[in-house]
Amino acid sequence: TNFLLQRWNQVAINYDGGRIDVFVNGELKASQSGDVPYLKYNNLVVGETDGAIGDVKTIIYFKEPIPISTIRSMYKTNP
Repeated sequence: TNFLLQRWNQVAINYDGGRIDVFVNGELKASQSGDVPYLKYNNLVVGETDGAIGDVKTIIYFKEPIPISTIRSMYKTNP
């Protein structure tokens, strides 16, 4: 919820040793430790019924978790 409409939003997900952090527009929005749900790497869904419909501009995959300072810097560079 609370995604800004009519503009790009940055979503970053870090996974490190059993901890998953979700950032939206450079700010930590959720964090969880323990069991992480199974992820499928071949499906990406944008929008949903009665939700916002949008496009994906760029996907960047890093093999290692990146620091929050890098996530914020990337957001400030490409808001």
